[in-house]
Amino acid sequence: MVEECLSRLPKKLLEVEICPPASVFAALPAALRERWRARAEAALAAPLTQITAADWLRFSRKGDRAAYETLYFSRRRRLTDLVCGALTDPAGPRPDGPWLDAILDTIWAICEESAWQLPAHNSYIRDTSQLPWPDIKRPVVDLFAAETGALLACACAALDIVLPGPVQRRIFCEVERRVLTPYLTTHFWWMGSGNEPMCNWTPWCTQNLLLCAFGLPFSQKERRTAVEQAARSLDCFLKDYGPDGCCSEGAQYYGYAGLCLFGCLELLCAAVPGVFDRLWQEEKIKNIAAYIFHMHVDGPYYINFA
Repeated sequence: MVEECLSRLPKKLLEVEICPPASVFAALPAALRERWRARAEAALAAPLTQITAADWLRFSRKGDRAAYETLYFSRRRRLTDLVCGALTDPAGPRPDGPWLDAILDTIWAICEESAWQLPAHNSYIRDTSQLPWPDIKRPVVDLFAAETGALLACACAALDIVLPGPVQRRIFCEVERRVLTPYLTTHFWWMGSGNEPMCNWTPWCTQNLLLCAFGLPFSQKERRTAVEQAARSLDCFLKDYGPDGCCSEGAQYYGYAGLCLFGCLELLCAAVPGVFDRLWQEEKIKNIAAYIFHMHVDGPYYINFA
């Protein structure tokens, strides 16, 4: 379905606007801007977490995922909150603003991590035992390595010229080394192969890879290869859905399955207008969109399971 569209790819892909202009943030409701500012101030007041080798090894030694992941995700939430604080600041993002140094510290710490994949995902073959140590020469692109790359790409796009050039170049080099190059040169199971069953990992990772490819100044060749691989992966994902669009993983995964699929299609349509647009008219795609509506009972309640 998606791969069929590749025959119509033009020679040149367009630039994609990853982050809206500052005027959009200025026009947000005051209550939302205040909420983001409060989160940013809390992030500014909290210390940047330190991650040690012993923290990484807790999973292989004791089966403890939570200790490392708490430290890992706190850095990424901190960066998100600080960037949102800068974007919703009345004066907008600026080099002398209250957020920039903390943003730089957080970006630097993330770039210094030995690995972006989680210890619980540190393997190269599906459903095999995780390796105790990360191999810095063979990065694993899992859900959160891809998400980290996308977060840094979005931060770069959002802050634009406010971020110092050396920091932007560091982000580019780390995302290229840890995420995009492995994606373009290595087959990870979630990318799909034949009849192998896929899950939410496929659109979730693919969306983040496309954000990396178009959020940072990668070449036309790299972006084109990423688009081609994304199309193949999305077909592998869609093959496991029935015509009714039912998510076999249940309503709680809709945001990481169906919505990530739509995020991928939005990015593809923005990069090559007219090439993938017809997919929005496919009955299966429409039904995937409607699935969450049909599963909703009332308030916070949804039909369990699929």
